[in-house]
Amino acid sequence: MRVVPKVSVVIPSWNGESLLPARLRPRRSCLIVAATLAMLLLFHPSAEAADRLPPRSGTVETEPAQPQWESPPALAPSPEAPWGGNLRVNQDATAFPQNETTIAVNPLNPLNLVGGANDYRAGDGNANCGFYASTNAGQTWSDGLISRLGFQAAGDPAVGFDRVGNVYFACLHFNRSDFANLISVSKSIDGGKTFGPPVAVTGGASIVDFNDKEYLAVDATGGPFDGLVYVSWTHFTANSADIRIARFTNGGISWSAPTSISDTPLNQGSVPAIGPNGEVYVTWQDFFTDRIVIDKSTDGGMTFGPDRTVAGIIPIADPLGGFGWAFRTNSLPSIAVDTSAGPRRGMVYVAWADQRTGDADILIARSTDGGLTWSVPVRVNDDPAGNGRHQFFQWLSVDPHGTVHAIWYDNRDGGGALLRVFSARSTDGGLTFSSNEPVSDVPFDPNIQFAGRFIGDYNGLASSRAFVHALWTDSRTGNQDIFTARRPATDRPAVALGINRSDFHPGDPLVAGFVVVNPGGSETVDFFFGVRGPDGRTLAFFKPGGGVALGDLMDPATFTPTFSGLMLSSGLEFIGPDISSVMLDAGLPPGFYVLFLLVTKLGAFLDGRDDPGDVIALDTKVFHFTP
Repeated sequence: MRVVPKVSVVIPSWNGESLLPARLRPRRSCLIVAATLAMLLLFHPSAEAADRLPPRSGTVETEPAQPQWESPPALAPSPEAPWGGNLRVNQDATAFPQNETTIAVNPLNPLNLVGGANDYRAGDGNANCGFYASTNAGQTWSDGLISRLGFQAAGDPAVGFDRVGNVYFACLHFNRSDFANLISVSKSIDGGKTFGPPVAVTGGASIVDFNDKEYLAVDATGGPFDGLVYVSWTHFTANSADIRIARFTNGGISWSAPTSISDTPLNQGSVPAIGPNGEVYVTWQDFFTDRIVIDKSTDGGMTFGPDRTVAGIIPIADPLGGFGWAFRTNSLPSIAVDTSAGPRRGMVYVAWADQRTGDADILIARSTDGGLTWSVPVRVNDDPAGNGRHQFFQWLSVDPHGTVHAIWYDNRDGGGALLRVFSARSTDGGLTFSSNEPVSDVPFDPNIQFAGRFIGDYNGLASSRAFVHALWTDSRTGNQDIFTARRPATDRPAVALGINRSDFHPGDPLVAGFVVVNPGGSETVDFFFGVRGPDGRTLAFFKPGGGVALGDLMDPATFTPTFSGLMLSSGLEFIGPDISSVMLDAGLPPGFYVLFLLVTKLGAFLDGRDDPGDVIALDTKVFHFTP
């Protein structure tokens, strides 16, 4: 990946009267079915059900004795288009493993990424939940550990952001001795650099009261359920495994009572996701009937409907055979919902690993009606069907342009014993997928550490307007580490704008950063950076040397470029964290403001018109000012 050095543009404090005329007044910115006796018998828990309980996902114990490094190994990035070079994320100087990854992008500031993994650096053979944070779109990382709360082990990490930039981290804590267990959520208010103490969601006391494989979703829609955090998980008894969910609305101080949402007795691997109107979707694998199913709530997680079938599946073998592998594998699903402003807004996508062709493939189905009905599954990996090579541990993300992205482990290269991460994307709503692209720039041996029995149970993927970020387990260093790579989210120029907060008062610094990427050909552009006032019309364009130039949204002839005639070179990736700082003046009218970053064709507005095709890229962030 090409990184252009940071450029600092410091804008002095605004004069309230000159920025917005006194006459302006604040206003809010406008941005079924009869059941037969046979079916009742089929879904009734029994001794047979107990024999078919799905596997628990608890982290595997590793050997406490491990060699030490004096410093982390230096790995020179080896770019392979379109994915950039691979970077090691965990910062420990040990050879203890990390595996099973999760990642999220801050919707307020897309330069801020937070990841998680099972992290064994404590050296006692058991994992903690490890967290990893970046403030420059994944170029550098810091890390730390979530407290185990006195339990012997922890793992199954999941992370998510709310709309105002708070980070929530879900973690499973448990004992190997007596199987006491607890699911917790921790909160960070500094972009994932540190986390507060874990807060209990639910707990259990034994192997027949065991809570497992939790995952987390946060409502960042700005709608009626904005800010709600949901955690779903599997609750095991002696003869059942049901999917449960809980939520909180008060910043994580306390949680609602768990609600069971599965209709059959044997389930595992739930993942929640949020729709554009605050819908809560939860998908998982039904082990009793070999299905991927989904449930939905439209009232903020208070109630859920009947389970609906996404697809019948042929679960992949565990372990997958033919290459000397012993690590556990699964067909647990992943889910993503299109929350973009595009034509496929609201579409739901679910993917899983399936062995119907004789080897493991990644399949995906989509719903265009809110999860009621589902398409015939589409095969995502493009190696020849039935060739004996395996694809598994998929994850999905839909970027703000509406493009669907997928990653997975893949052994198509070489003799097949080694793994790489591959990816594909769909720009037509999951009907077709692109040629597969390697994400990891070298293959790795999955048999390193844990006697070859464990590489985690899933990987992570997240996206912004500018980038798609992958996070996965990789043993190229001689032990299991966490690696990341990124690629442009689109084939056209794109910008992603970040802001330090969403609510301001006089004297608060507004700190903005942004990303500009151009994976296509070079072109010369105008670059507009500024703020739209609470009247919805007045514009203030930042000047490179300080101050602002006023404009009118309804009159493009008044638009003043911050930079004119900039060259967007082919392959450009500009990362500008904290590129401008503005001190908000008490004379500003209260209300909602829109920070904008606009890239247009050179001289596009000289004629005073906003013609089709003038705008090359645009991103905005809304903030509120209270004098």
